[in-house]
Amino acid sequence: MKHLIVVAHPAEDSFTMGLTCAYASELEKLGHSQRTYDLYRMGFDPVLLAHELLPVSADHPGSADSVRAQDDIREADVLTVIYPIWWMAMPAMMKGYIDRVFARGFAYDSLNGVVHGLLSGKKAVLITI
Repeated sequence: MKHLIVVAHPAEDSFTMGLTCAYASELEKLGHSQRTYDLYRMGFDPVLLAHELLPVSADHPGSADSVRAQDDIREADVLTVIYPIWWMAMPAMMKGYIDRVFARGFAYDSLNGVVHGLLSGKKAVLITI
């Protein structure tokens, strides 16, 4: 199986990052492929811009980094999201990733007020620390 791991913690020597490395290593030992998105080390920009609120479409494909992230999610069988809980929420970096990447037209769509998910068939793992 193809796994995409998305992690958000600013300290490379944190428990969160150690757990992520161990998780990725174990997946590979089990014969799975994995790709890790370390949002802080890759310099992901978490700031949602107004034009990114438009639905993803052929006329509006989205920002290059969001499109790349969406392509990686499409290719993955399993999405694992790992982050610490700070002030009863995820870090702003992870929130920004979700806001920008899981856009309308990619992750969901709505018609007449009814929301439909567009990522069916994917498995997800959420690890909060």
